[in-house]
Amino acid sequence: MPTRIQFSMNLSRHQYPLEITAAIENEQVKALFDKVNSGTPIIFSATNDGGWESSSSGGQIIIGTSATKYPVEAFAHELLHAELKQNGYRQYLNMVALTSPSISSFYLGVLSMLDNELQHHKIFSRYLELGLVSKRFYRDSDKNTYAAVRRSVQKMKRSDHPALFLLQFASVIAPGGAGEEKQRIQLRNFIQQACQTSTWQVLVRVESLIHTYRDSQLLDARDTIKAILQLLVGEDKVWFGETGCMDLSKGTFVGPAFTDDEVKAYFQGPT
Repeated sequence: MPTRIQFSMNLSRHQYPLEITAAIENEQVKALFDKVNSGTPIIFSATNDGGWESSSSGGQIIIGTSATKYPVEAFAHELLHAELKQNGYRQYLNMVALTSPSISSFYLGVLSMLDNELQHHKIFSRYLELGLVSKRFYRDSDKNTYAAVRRSVQKMKRSDHPALFLLQFASVIAPGGAGEEKQRIQLRNFIQQACQTSTWQVLVRVESLIHTYRDSQLLDARDTIKAILQLLVGEDKVWFGETGCMDLSKGTFVGPAFTDDEVKAYFQGPT
């Protein structure tokens, strides 16, 4: 079980996780910490995978910490995710897709990716306003991201589902990061050559939708997510909703609408 430490305004700095103690030496990050924590209490936990993470649960923010060379940037990144949610960003992580299990998993992967990446596109300008380094926006291992994407795309077929290409393309259009701009352009061109023309058109359209959302005053990404999924699902029956909601009437249909009875029949299979 991860070690959890409840933050209290009465704790001294040496009682924080070491990474947090180091991070709040930065005055800008300390001010952001105080602002976010005053709105929603923060709990710290240790993660096992070398990355940082944040989530909201039970009226608290849980920030997972790990050893890092750049605690200031890592903590600021997670605080900005939390601030965005406090300001009104809503997470849509529940999905029902009445299609094959493999295709359904592609769509669910895209939904999860969009939740994270749309947040990144929204918070990156705030990150830069804090005077932090663009190349350190992600975890320490980000230096390997472009190489990992290239290896994944090399294993794919031109005819593979556009959702699979999008899951890789998202890293190419992500803001900031360790990759050089020259590498970004080269990898973008590589993906264009690796996929079908129709798939590339989908990817470019998704990029445009993400940028439109980034540049808007809107925080609720529901319409953006729906528009992106519409480019992928065709006639497949797909529904998504906010985290914790499985009520079809309170979510969003992407393709043709369906009923609870259809969902039950689909998952029960032939009788």
